[in-house]
Amino acid sequence: MFVVLAIMAPFSLAPTRVNPAVDSGRTFEANLPVPGILRRLAEHADLLGAIRLPNTAFKANGGTEVTTDILFLCKRPSGTETSGHAWLTLENIDSPDGPIAVNEYCARNPEMMLGKMTLKGTMYGGAEPTLDGELTSELLRKAVGSLPEGAYIPRDQARGPPPAPLDGGSFADIKDGAFAQRDGLLLVRNGNSFEPAGITG
Repeated sequence: MFVVLAIMAPFSLAPTRVNPAVDSGRTFEANLPVPGILRRLAEHADLLGAIRLPNTAFKANGGTEVTTDILFLCKRPSGTETSGHAWLTLENIDSPDGPIAVNEYCARNPEMMLGKMTLKGTMYGGAEPTLDGELTSELLRKAVGSLPEGAYIPRDQARGPPPAPLDGGSFADIKDGAFAQRDGLLLVRNGNSFEPAGITG
């Protein structure tokens, strides 16, 4: 259920907004070639890119071994043509264990799979398609750098510098944590100062 809710998030976005969805259930391939989640998503969103993490990416902090995909999806404005990468069919790739069917995006962009696909299986079952390898910061940084411009913006750059707190002296009658309006801005009192609430009045 977590995977389905995460990957369906673009439906709640404003057009042209980007949603990075972490999929630990191999949804990127499990719904193909039969109509499913991906086909419904493709009616509303474009795939800007994807990064496949090796099955050990979350072993240290989550105690689990599972191949994980990060899908960068952009909600498409109503009535506009589909753009972005093709991602609705499967293609076979060669592996030491024989052919493995993967999403066509992965087959055409092998550098975005941070490891080698095998059929060695997982902690949940044998002979399952698995991305074998060890995740490093350098591998991840290189993959992120290959995404289209704007697909990923570091949090500190997206937020910009924090605004200077406003003097709360003139709002002495406003309780701490309550809202006030000034010069078209909605502010919230935080102790002895007021900070923008991030909503225009």
